Amino acid sequence: MPQPIAMVQDNALALQSLPDPMQVLIVEDNRNLLTIVCELLTAIGHVPFGVTSAEEALPLLASNKFNVLLTDVRLPGMSGIDLAKKVNQDFPELKVIIASGLAADAVQKLGLKAQVLPKPYDLNDLQIAFCAWSSGYKAV
Repeated sequence: MPQPIAMVQDNALALQSLPDPMQVLIVEDNRNLLTIVCELLTAIGHVPFGVTSAEEALPLLASNKFNVLLTDVRLPGMSGIDLAKKVNQDFPELKVIIASGLAADAVQKLGLKAQVLPKPYDLNDLQIAFCAWSSGYKAV
């Protein structure tokens, strides 16, 4: 298993986490945002692993057990949309969250089995996105 890119050592925020920690693969080409998202997910009790491209994510998906893929739409090389399509096909049990500055309607028209997380987002938005599919998330 790859090492987490960023972890919060002390959860001083006393945030409510989901019952079981999830292994989350985050694909975000903005390294600063990637680090922040990893720290936020760690703060709510998950184990994040971050990469900056879909091409880096694919071998990790094939060789590791992740519960969730959180991907940006616009990435260098393969897009987050193409990555989500491949994940839906090759790893149908994997939950997909697509972070997008685009209108959610535009992403929804693609027919992906995914949750849309509108950008910009904060910790509360992340928690809502993670909880939404745990209680029966819908395809977009």
